[in-house]
Amino acid sequence: MTWPVYEGLLETLDILGDEELAATLRVSIAEFERTETISWSEARRELGRAMTRNKQAARSRQTPTPANGRETRIEP
Repeated sequence: MTWPVYEGLLETLDILGDEELAATLRVSIAEFERTETISWSEARRELGRAMTRNKQAARSRQTPTPANGRETRIEP
């Protein structure tokens, strides 16, 4: 068995060993078989929108640093 085949087998086992990931894969395969696909350009647009939303959410979760550069800790 070649190394790439072995690595592929390990990746397959890893995916199938994760119930949530395996379920997502089954749904994706079923969508493909029903030809429920989108174009590459549409996939890129959707990915770009998702990445923008993730960046905005991450920014809103960041704690601003005071102007002096030190974090202020408030004890209860």
